[in-house]
Amino acid sequence: MPSVKEQPWKLPDRPSKGPDGEIIWHPVVRVGRHIPFGYKQDPEDDKVLLPIPEELELLEKAKILLRDYSLRQVAAWLSEESGREISHVGLSKRCLIETRRKHAANNFRRYAKLYKEAVESHEKIERRIGGRKAADIPKDHIFFKGDKHRSEEEFDRNYFDYLDSSDSSPTED
Repeated sequence: MPSVKEQPWKLPDRPSKGPDGEIIWHPVVRVGRHIPFGYKQDPEDDKVLLPIPEELELLEKAKILLRDYSLRQVAAWLSEESGREISHVGLSKRCLIETRRKHAANNFRRYAKLYKEAVESHEKIERRIGGRKAADIPKDHIFFKGDKHRSEEEFDRNYFDYLDSSDSSPTED
């Protein structure tokens, strides 16, 4: 099995849906003292919050209602429908946090795509000009050797000595 660094990494698409088209809600890790609307504390583990699907579905509907109604009206409706109190400020914060997280996830996906394209372009250029591959550099010239760290000065000295001693022109096989 490849190491974690070698495995391709991808942000999961949100929200995930089951075979019947219903949204699948997942438990989340509790990071603060506040339990957000739509979740309850796991009785077995204080650090895990369990989803309450009915409340989360009402919250999704409330976000749609916010296009036509005020925060106070939607918060009052949500409190009445769910039986759990939420203020207009709490609803506003919840929507703002989700929007920020959604934008951050989209940015991560966009940057991951750009970095992937940049790496592919770099590899294409390296193949075209016959550049040196990382596999061509001996293991003793890597900064991390075993479990010991070399100092940066020692690494620079060894690495640049290696580059100076090797033939700088690319060779054809």
